[in-house]
Amino acid sequence: MLIGDRLRALREQKNLSQGHIEKRTGLLRCYVSRVENGHTVPSVST
Repeated sequence: MLIGDRLRALREQKNLSQGHIEKRTGLLRCYVSRVENGHTVPSVST
């Protein structure tokens, strides 16, 4: 499973928006969107 698919599935399962992820992690909402849509792959440290 791709990491973006897994991220989206977990986020939706917990009823969180990308904005909630942004506030909790400090990662920009647009970055979370790009990961979920497969446009970018996060580094191991991220």
